[in-house]
Amino acid sequence: MRSLVGLLAVALTAPAWAEDPPEEPAPVEDPVVPVEEAPGELPVEEGTPPVAPLAVNTPPDATIIEKQPPPKEPYRRGGRLLGLGAGLVSVPDEGDRLTYGGIEIEAVGILRLSDVFGLEYMANMLIHDFETMGSIGEWAFKPVSGGDGGVAASILKYIFLTPAALVLSPIVSSNYGVGFGAIAFTSPKTPAVYFDVGVQSGLFLRLSDGSAGAGVGYYAGLGAELAPRTTISLRFLHSLTGKDGDQAYAFGLVVGFSASRKGR
Repeated sequence: MRSLVGLLAVALTAPAWAEDPPEEPAPVEDPVVPVEEAPGELPVEEGTPPVAPLAVNTPPDATIIEKQPPPKEPYRRGGRLLGLGAGLVSVPDEGDRLTYGGIEIEAVGILRLSDVFGLEYMANMLIHDFETMGSIGEWAFKPVSGGDGGVAASILKYIFLTPAALVLSPIVSSNYGVGFGAIAFTSPKTPAVYFDVGVQSGLFLRLSDGSAGAGVGYYAGLGAELAPRTTISLRFLHSLTGKDGDQAYAFGLVVGFSASRKGR
């Protein structure tokens, strides 16, 4: 009994240095990222197909839909056309006929009723009296005689009268026509052939030989719509507008282009 008590006393009074020291935690080292590989990427072996990257914040199983352009509006013919071409006018002259060539300017508007049918209104101008135009141009650029006073008068003439004469010259050297009719196309799409027919009133002027006339007649035409709002047409006109009020004929070959942003 005494020996047991003695062992307990020795154990309780043993110094602290006799116990085993606690183990210290091992230091944590920072991971070393190789320079050749960026964080988060895995080395790719040769022969492995590339993987397309996913969009930011896109789940792996999400479907990426590219933005599609808006569909084009279907072509609807109609609107306004401006045309430029060549024309001929034939008028009677004392048992014979005189034929004059010129430059034709045309404006056509189409009121669309369906894909292949519509109503049209038109106006044209055929510049053909080049003798009158030449006489006006010669007068417009001829200096005013009269010494020093003529120089000042010539300057005033060139500033005010010459521009007005050049603008007036084609106006008094042309035929004019205004018409209304119908137009029909062979196809709702381009290219397409079209036919038009209608009535037209006209004014014939040829000041170089003192001719003038006015009347009403008809017109008929054949044309082609080569592309959206681009046409070429051949039109025949027969009217009472001619020299001395007799019958006159006219032909026009005109290329037209759209004067509106889109058909209506």
